[in-house]
Amino acid sequence: QFGTAVHTIIAQKVNGLNPLTQKPRSPDEPADPNFRAEFSLLKALAEDPFAALPRYGQQGTIRIDVLENPENGTVCVYDIKTGRQPLTLARIKEIGEFVVQRYGSEKRIIIMEVRPR
Repeated sequence: QFGTAVHTIIAQKVNGLNPLTQKPRSPDEPADPNFRAEFSLLKALAEDPFAALPRYGQQGTIRIDVLENPENGTVCVYDIKTGRQPLTLARIKEIGEFVVQRYGSEKRIIIMEVRPR
């Protein structure tokens, strides 16, 4: 329950509030598309890097906790960890492959494990 609560609070802070309803924004419609939480990336290789983004939780996707693309050649991924398991090399590889798929290999990709206190 703690992990779910932490992920929910972070997603709400990152994605922002809908200005009309003052309710948390959907991961599909964050306040800033270059800084978003609970971002879904397609697992299947996309032939078109400009294809529409998958929906939150869509089948065949991986979910990234927080993704930041400041459009300066670097994409940062923050993987939130609340339990004892560390960020594994397999997960780092999976995240990196799908970030490259979406943003291109000319980007620097920084993947960080984040442990809230």
